[in-house]
Amino acid sequence: ITGVMMRLGRQLCYLGEVIPIEDILRRIEQVTADDVVAIARQLFAAGNFAGAFVGALREAAAARLLAILNEG
Repeated sequence: ITGVMMRLGRQLCYLGEVIPIEDILRRIEQVTADDVVAIARQLFAAGNFAGAFVGALREAAAARLLAILNEG
């Protein structure tokens, strides 16, 4: 119950309204990979990128990440 109350109180303080959890989940599910890439390009457009990874990062995944960040 504490987590629910915290979420509701935070929404009221920051947004002035309570957004039903179904609406939040619907909005999250609407996000596409292209949306994430577009935002990443905006955020890292200046070339001031620093990253830290915890755990194994496959070479192919690292190469793809660098290629995406260096596009544009």
